[in-house]
Amino acid sequence: MSGLPTGTITFLFTDIEGSTRLVQALEERWPAVITDHDALLRSAIEANGGIVVRTEGDAFFAVFASAVDAVAAAVEGQRSVAAHRWPEDGQIRVRMGLHTGVGALGGGDYVGIDVHRAARVAAAGHGGQIVISEATAPLVEWSLPEGAELLDLGKHRLKDLAGAETLFQVSVAGLPDAFGPLHTLERVSHNLPVQVTSFVGREREIAEALRLLDDSRILTLLGPGGIGKTRLALQVAAEAAERFPDGVYFVGLSEVADAALIPSTILTSLGAAPAAGMRSPAERVGELLADRSVLLVLDNFEHLMSGAAGVADLARLSPGSKFLITSRVPLRVSGEQEFPIAPLGLAGEIDVTDPEALARVEAVRLFLERAAAVRPGFALTRENAASIATLVTRLDGLPLAIELVAPQLRLLSVDRIVARLDPLHLGGGGRDLPERQRTLAKAIAWSEESLTPHDRNLFCLLAAFSGGRLDEIEAVVRACDPESDVVAGLAALVEASLVRRSERHEDRFEMLSVIREFAGERLDESGKRAVVEAAHARAYLELAEAAATHLLGRERKRWLDVLTADHENLRAALTHLATTSGTDEALRLVAALWRFWQIKGHTYEARQRIDAVLALPGGSPHLRAKALEASGGIAWWQGDLPRASREYTEVLEMQRQLDDPAELANALYNCGIASAFAVKRGGEEGAASDSDAMLREAERIYGELGHQRGLGDVHWGMGNVALFGRDDPATALGFFEAAVGEYAAGGSTFGEGWSHFEKGQALLRLGQTDEATTALNRGLRLLYESGDESAVVLFVIMIAAVELAQGNRHRAFRLAGSAWALRDRSGLDIISIPENTTAGLERATLEALSGPDGEAYRQGLLLSTQEAVALALDDTPGPGDQGS
Repeated sequence: MSGLPTGTITFLFTDIEGSTRLVQALEERWPAVITDHDALLRSAIEANGGIVVRTEGDAFFAVFASAVDAVAAAVEGQRSVAAHRWPEDGQIRVRMGLHTGVGALGGGDYVGIDVHRAARVAAAGHGGQIVISEATAPLVEWSLPEGAELLDLGKHRLKDLAGAETLFQVSVAGLPDAFGPLHTLERVSHNLPVQVTSFVGREREIAEALRLLDDSRILTLLGPGGIGKTRLALQVAAEAAERFPDGVYFVGLSEVADAALIPSTILTSLGAAPAAGMRSPAERVGELLADRSVLLVLDNFEHLMSGAAGVADLARLSPGSKFLITSRVPLRVSGEQEFPIAPLGLAGEIDVTDPEALARVEAVRLFLERAAAVRPGFALTRENAASIATLVTRLDGLPLAIELVAPQLRLLSVDRIVARLDPLHLGGGGRDLPERQRTLAKAIAWSEESLTPHDRNLFCLLAAFSGGRLDEIEAVVRACDPESDVVAGLAALVEASLVRRSERHEDRFEMLSVIREFAGERLDESGKRAVVEAAHARAYLELAEAAATHLLGRERKRWLDVLTADHENLRAALTHLATTSGTDEALRLVAALWRFWQIKGHTYEARQRIDAVLALPGGSPHLRAKALEASGGIAWWQGDLPRASREYTEVLEMQRQLDDPAELANALYNCGIASAFAVKRGGEEGAASDSDAMLREAERIYGELGHQRGLGDVHWGMGNVALFGRDDPATALGFFEAAVGEYAAGGSTFGEGWSHFEKGQALLRLGQTDEATTALNRGLRLLYESGDESAVVLFVIMIAAVELAQGNRHRAFRLAGSAWALRDRSGLDIISIPENTTAGLERATLEALSGPDGEAYRQGLLLSTQEAVALALDDTPGPGDQGS
């Protein structure tokens, strides 16, 4: 194999579609058929300058120095196969895939991501089809064989889980050119994360896992940290994707500290709105999965064993779905199939002086792949073969250990790496730990050993973080180690593969969970955990309070994104404060976080956490009032108006005893608006006048303070009293228009958007439907673009009511369908829309279901949130509309 080309080359993979079926059908005739097939393809490959690297069963792997020659060979091969006379019951159809990339050799075979990519391109096609990658297409488009042309097949993610790329079909005149959809991840809904490195080996485990998945509802991949359970689960999920018509979803649990949060995390991964109202997330998940066929990959379950019964419950509630779990320990629930994962294969009895034989060993293959990535040109040779075999054996074939060791090749030879393994032997912890786990600890400790004392200290301090921004990391580290250069230290940790920069957030840093666990042990040994966790809690309290001032303003989306990324850190901070007698700080944190929880739909979690903090003893009256106000706000958005009114009233009583005019005015506004909405829902007589009195007092105070946003609140509330308490839309409209201006002046995107919403309701009552549409569109744009997920349901319902009033029936019913579906998915209780506003829409929708407009409603039910918003904001009448 010494004549294999390197550098930029084109890989060709082929195999026979349905070969297993053909073997069974042809029986004793199969050997003759496969011999003819091999001769035809080998002739086409060699006639066009290709080299057959290897054959395996009915599959060919060949390489070409020229992409043009590779495509010519594929075209000639397909023509030859099509022209050959095959048995009537054994027609041969060959699929072919080509990709151009770097040809790096390792022990007489190719290694690297490009060879894997080429194999996946071929696997995506059908018998008789030639598929080529976007890397190959521009090299051949002007030099195709006569009668051949390129067909753009669009963007696809292959089952190697790399990013999407455009694939092309080489269509050949006289041969079939119509094929089914490619076998790619685009065939099903999924959220499988992109992988930047190739998946190596594990062919046996993948096949076995797929077989077990066919026969079981819950399949748990078991093994110690670093053995590659997550990557194997992702690959199994990709291979099994087409078996689950409703999708395949990855649910990362490594940063989830409380088993009660598993259902919420599943909802996030499904892209579903979090549970709201009085329903729990677990009930919401059960409803979503009840009649679907979904594969859920629950990753890193071992620290959440109290949630195992919940998985079994979901399996019973969703008979069409299956669960693929990675864990260090089994769940021990009915229906679970355990699948222990061994380390990658080692050399065993193989002659380690034979590079070609050694290159087929899984652990060696992984090492060669990662070595080539950090040291281009690195190859397995007779000289280094024994050292490589020793290295992967000493690492027990653990993928993470190999991943951590390979970067050392930037500086050291394999011999030196092996020589350094013994001096860095740490004993691996307790004698009762599995040897593999201790060996992994050695690999991590070895990377840690090269750090300076300050960098080592930074490494253990980072154990307190579930990932983190540079700002919070610096705050915590400087509180614990003032002399540390955080930026330089992070650079050293990234270089040592102990920390990685987040792919989604530019200034965010993360640790693999197993490395974080190791760092946590170091932190415990240092005796600094209590100090570090206290500093961590202070940093995230400051972040939450800083973000809270922006959650209603023009920068709200950026701050919502920050809080979302740091939700686990905020949870940890709150847990620490609530369990270390930090009552004042805990009260501050829930007061700062409640609006984030509301906007992102985490009302169920918010209710549990706020209740727990309010149950703590002590705390200053001012801070307890703010936390109780947060509790009232969550009750409001859960549709629990009696509790909201009760808690707002208590806050008002407390604020009257305190010396803070702005807070008193805010409490008056909250009580006043709660009374106004009690009127909206048919409350007691006199509620409107009570509301009006409180709002007038708040208006006076805010006016004296010159508080524009507060005046906007008050006038929004007064508008509601006029609209729903006195049925006076004209007066209400004036209040809402004033509120729009005041909110804009005060920088409150939230208030401005919701004032447009109420303005739209008033205009609809006045029969000014065009103006109502304009107001509602403005409000929806403001709130949706700023990341407010609660707003969409309410705005779409109101816009549907306006469309119906304008006679745009088809459009109205599509919007109605999308709105009711969004409402059901979110669990949002619609406080902000009175029954008399939407009653006409509901009646008309019920009547339409049995008529020609029923199809429009059913179409709306299928719309995503983004599609529903796009439809609501489009002022072009839909098909069948009468126009306005």
